[in-house]
Amino acid sequence: MNWKIIEDWKKVQEWLLRNFLVALLCTIGLMAISWDWAVVKTMIATVAYACLAIALSGFAVYTYTKIDFIEKGETKFLGQIFIGICLLILGNMLSYFYTSNGVLP
Repeated sequence: MNWKIIEDWKKVQEWLLRNFLVALLCTIGLMAISWDWAVVKTMIATVAYACLAIALSGFAVYTYTKIDFIEKGETKFLGQIFIGICLLILGNMLSYFYTSNGVLP
């Protein structure tokens, strides 16, 4: 019997089980919310703002630092830069939804 095939199949089963559980939980969560246009618009805006936060934090690291954090193994500062960018975008997002009569009050 070829043991490599059995080991590979076990890895595939573990991957399917992990991702099925995540997919099931996401589906239950999406079914729990109401699908009106404001919720969908908020979800799209949240994803767009998260992508913007990642891009801006990468730009800030590239622009304002000459330190190679990956080579030195120091990721604490990268986390602080990312948290700062996320907080700025959160404030911007909350003010946008507050002024545009969005989902948030």
